[in-house]
Amino acid sequence: MSQRKKPGARTNNSNFIISALLLRAAGFLLPGHSTGGCRLGGIDVFLVDDILLFPVTGILGIFRGIINAAGQETASEAQDITTSLSELYMMLETGRISEQEFNAREKTLLEQLEKVQEHTTRIE
Repeated sequence: MSQRKKPGARTNNSNFIISALLLRAAGFLLPGHSTGGCRLGGIDVFLVDDILLFPVTGILGIFRGIINAAGQETASEAQDITTSLSELYMMLETGRISEQEFNAREKTLLEQLEKVQEHTTRIE
């Protein structure tokens, strides 16, 4: 007497496929790694998991792009502040500003630079 499978019961092959998909999604199974040659109806498992995981990988790609853009922006701000500090030192050396004015401007620029650097470390 053969046993009947319950509706919704998974076979060992489908359990393996689901495990491979979950491992791939978690980053433990990278593209090109062997899944033991498991194929699903003639379609390679990685093709299937790429299709199934596309929404997740697409959103992750968007977030990575946003983080990269924010990092570039803060690096640009830090460079602008550093340039302003250099110009400020030149103005002091040439006598175009007084020592008191230099100290006030330098303090403001250094505070701005510190905030940008704190923001950069939070992004990383």
